[in-house]
Amino acid sequence: MKIVTINREYGSGGRRVAFMLSEKLGISCYDSNLLMVAGERYGINPDFPEGFDEQKSISLLYGISLIANNWADEDRSPKT
Repeated sequence: MKIVTINREYGSGGRRVAFMLSEKLGISCYDSNLLMVAGERYGINPDFPEGFDEQKSISLLYGISLIANNWADEDRSPKT
C-alpha cells in the first residue's frame, strides 16, 4: 500500500499539490471529504470530525510577536 502524507500550512495550496501528486503517482488522494463520508457511513455527526481536521493555527513566533507588540505599545514608563 502506498501512502503519502502532505503536511501544509493554511492557504498554501497544499491541497492542489496533493491532488496533482496523487494523479502523477497513480494513487488516491483523500482530504476532508473523507471525514464527511465516514461520518455518514458510520452515523457520526459530520461536524464532530471537523474538529480533528485541518485548522488554521497561529505559529509560535507569530504569537510571540503579538505579545511583544502589545507589550511595546503599553506605556511602561515609571510613574512619578
